[in-house]
Amino acid sequence: ITGIDNYETLDVMTVKKKIEELILQFGSQDIPAPWLVFDFVLHKYAEVNKLCKVGKSDCKEIAHICGVKDDLNRVLRYLHFEAGTLLYYPHIPGLNQYVITDFQLIFDSISKIIIQYFNSASGPHLKHKDLFKQKGQFDASVVRDVEGCLKVDELLSLLCHRHIVSKVKGTNMYFMPSVLPKDEMSHNLSSKSSSFLVLFDHGYCPVGLFCAAAMELISSHKWEINKGASQFRNKINFY
Repeated sequence: ITGIDNYETLDVMTVKKKIEELILQFGSQDIPAPWLVFDFVLHKYAEVNKLCKVGKSDCKEIAHICGVKDDLNRVLRYLHFEAGTLLYYPHIPGLNQYVITDFQLIFDSISKIIIQYFNSASGPHLKHKDLFKQKGQFDASVVRDVEGCLKVDELLSLLCHRHIVSKVKGTNMYFMPSVLPKDEMSHNLSSKSSSFLVLFDHGYCPVGLFCAAAMELISSHKWEINKGASQFRNKINFY
């Protein structure tokens, strides 16, 4: 773990150097030149037109101009999963018709929609806020689109895909375990369930693992998210 100050240039350069050293440990790969040209032109096109995402039809036209002969989906998947220069989600409805070239779009969408949800002037009623804070549940029907961000349904689809939220079947409610109140590990003797303890040799838990594990367990076992949702964090403890 490298502790840094985001405002300290030397700290940022230290992290950059460590990342470069790790990259050099990987073997080189042969990449078709047209793919690299396409990636560069695509990002330049988005930058000039001040776009954070580019439609598939425009991508196809740019790929043709750059001399890409391979299937476009294959190229986009490579640039997403192997090169990491863009985001492309072919299996997520609503997100599969364009390519995200600026990752800031994701962060802005999450933060602005959350701010809007808790806005005292235009946000949802107090009962919805309390439900979100206490039980990690929110009503998607009261969340509104924000200009310049992903649409609410697109963002929710992405968050479900990344195991950050889970939809409560048959409702407009979603469960987000990462916002549950932090509590000390406890053993409820009156409960019929057991705690699940996970230990890590290095002494710290990877960021986001609790949330992803909780979503996977809920979806795979089809557990109901009910009144006990606020105590869910007590049942799975990571150390």
